[in-house]
Order: sequence, then structure tokens, then C-alpha cells
Amino acid sequence: MSFLSIEFGLCFTLFFILYWSLCGSVRVQNALLLAASYALVASFSLQSLGILLGYSALVYLLGLLVGPPDSIKQRKARSAPTLNPCRALIHRLNAVDVGDSVLH
Repeated sequence: MSFLSIEFGLCFTLFFILYWSLCGSVRVQNALLLAASYALVASFSLQSLGILLGYSALVYLLGLLVGPPDSIKQRKARSAPTLNPCRALIHRLNAVDVGDSVLH
């Protein structure tokens, strides 16, 4: 199926309406995205679908081996100075007391 075909346009429109009608459940939206992605790959090549399914299973199993995710507070505390230099710079700039001399 070509991305410029009538069939793709109709499938995309149906998918778009269905996706946004399920806005109350993120899990169902994610499952729909996954199924639609696999269906799109399958429409091109079943061999590619097999490779993608194997790769997805491998990544999922490796994720289970890593363990459960940290809490959001732990991730923010760990990532603030190292993984997000812009946020750290803004935090440092906000901490500097410039006083009234800048405004005059």
C-alpha cells in the first residue's frame, strides 16, 4: 500500500477517528498504535513483520530484566544536573541575586 493511495488515506482517517475516540484510555491508544504499526509493516512484507515482532519481544524481555522503573522524583533528582544541562543552567541563573542594579 502506497502512502499516496486512496486506501491509505481511508485507513489513516479511520485510524485517526478511532484513536481520538479512545482518548480516555492511554493503554488502549498505545495498543491501537502498536497494532496499526504492525499491520502497516505486514502490508509491506511478512518477513519484515517477523523481524519486527522478534525485535519487539527482545526489547520487552530486556526491559523486564532491567527491572521496574524508578519513581518520577528519583528520575528528576538524578537527571537534573547531568542529563538536562539547560534546566541546570536556568536553575543556576534563577539562584543568582541580581538585585535592583540591573533594573536601573
